[in-house]
Amino acid sequence: MYASTISQVANRVALVHSTRRGFFPIPFDITNAFIRASMGSIKVCVRLPESFRSESSDDGKRILLRALYGLPVSPKLWNKTLNRDLESLGWRQSNHEPGVWILKERDEVVGICTVYVDDCVVACETKESSEAELEKIHNLHPLTRISTKKFPDGSIEFDLLGADVLINTQKREFKLSMTKYVDKLLARFDMTHCKALSTPSFEEAQLYAKADLCPKFEYRSLIGGLQWLSTVCRPDLAHSVGMLARASANPVTNSMVKCGRRVLRYLKGTREYGLTFSPEQEREFNLKYSKLLNHPDNIDFVKPDQLNQAVHTFSDASFGVSYRTMRSISGTIIYLHSTPVAWRSKVQSVFSSSTTESEWIAMSDSISISESVHAVHEFLLGKPALQGPIWCDNRGAVVSARKGPEGTDEISKRTRHVALRFAKVLPEFQRIWFSPTDQQLADGLTKSCNREALQNLFHGVSAPLLVEDGDEDFDGDETYFATSFLVRPFKNLTFY
Repeated sequence: MYASTISQVANRVALVHSTRRGFFPIPFDITNAFIRASMGSIKVCVRLPESFRSESSDDGKRILLRALYGLPVSPKLWNKTLNRDLESLGWRQSNHEPGVWILKERDEVVGICTVYVDDCVVACETKESSEAELEKIHNLHPLTRISTKKFPDGSIEFDLLGADVLINTQKREFKLSMTKYVDKLLARFDMTHCKALSTPSFEEAQLYAKADLCPKFEYRSLIGGLQWLSTVCRPDLAHSVGMLARASANPVTNSMVKCGRRVLRYLKGTREYGLTFSPEQEREFNLKYSKLLNHPDNIDFVKPDQLNQAVHTFSDASFGVSYRTMRSISGTIIYLHSTPVAWRSKVQSVFSSSTTESEWIAMSDSISISESVHAVHEFLLGKPALQGPIWCDNRGAVVSARKGPEGTDEISKRTRHVALRFAKVLPEFQRIWFSPTDQQLADGLTKSCNREALQNLFHGVSAPLLVEDGDEDFDGDETYFATSFLVRPFKNLTFY
């Protein structure tokens, strides 16, 4: 157990909760955190340099009384110290997500605090209450406020673990983006003045095509930068970055470099994209999906009250599209009050023999991820909450799932193996909702060629995606995924 490090998922959930309630956030950094923890019964001996010794007879041996940076045990000691002190101030830590704290009064949550080792954010009902709690923490552990930029409309902007956060507590709106990080990434790879593209799509076979080696290009560094972007606030990059990462073990070729530059060119035109929340966006989201209550595949099969729940899970799959392995890709994105807080684009770990089976696997993965999101949401809410719907656009998977754990004998033989193999979906049969493909928000996580699907991931992005007619910087046919996979399913494909 090391120092508390809040996950990016929990960080986004906390941002949505605090903004929606109008809490005033104050970011801060605890100064010299580790040395504020006592070593306790742990004995560690060090030898001082000669210049630090007081007498010639001094051998320089000392026993540490405080944790020291560099010691493996220091993060654990600091974690215990901070936890003890926050608890003494009335804060309560989440058992599911270390690094998330709440302050309750009269069974109501009046404050939220997030901890990433020593970088923290405290948000309470008013600015005065946030200042008061900050002062209490400062008295125990001297801290430094992270600089914030104020705007005339009352918005404040600050850096949160490398991301740019813009919050307006009066309007109860926020935006999480990484514009500055994108600019640095483009400059690092000399793509500042490149031509922008509307999608990051490319044919995965190009990554494995025979081409001249390009060892000087920092391909793995590019993947690391793109993965951090995708992890923090850019779900639209998840699918394309996943394809780049799967080829990272191979020697870098010109074809791999061109595929990586395609993603950078997409970032050039979408550098300001990010996650947003606003009351108008939430109302639009609820209105859009409440209309699916009258869809023929949902009438008499679902509970309307689930639409009022905060957490909505979207699950999708692309059947057998992974290059060479012919495995399917699962896409999952989870929305909290209309804002995406968790997502994943991943090659399935098992083979699926049908579209329905691949969708079933994706639903099983989605349920696992949504459980974590719901646990943090329920903790920050301060009371129990029902889970929201699971949206799927495959009728076969929806019909089979709705049989429930007690009705497996009624499932047709064609899908019986699916029900037996992925039984995790069956207990959630009352939460399975059907959605048309054009309203399936996880579609952009299973393919990168549909710019509308990529835009829908953000739900509320007002700026239109750029559309480019030409692409002089890429060799080969790049319309592979824009056309049907069944037209040319075995191009450049090798079977073993």
